[in-house]
Amino acid sequence: MVSLSWESPFAIARALRQRYPNYPLDELSLNQLEHLIRDLEGFQDEPGPVHDELLLEVFRLWYEESLYGGSQ
Repeated sequence: MVSLSWESPFAIARALRQRYPNYPLDELSLNQLEHLIRDLEGFQDEPGPVHDELLLEVFRLWYEESLYGGSQ
């Protein structure tokens, strides 16, 4: 199992794409995104608040992975 943290947004995005390959990203709020991330197997980071900029970066990477990321 891979350990995930806020310091690895690309790894988080790839894990999200693998776990939720057909998630409707156009309906995703930042609050929902944070919950999806914290629920990922292997996510181990502080339970405190996270900055919107970081969530937006993960979202952007997840979106790009969904479009261009290749096969699973």
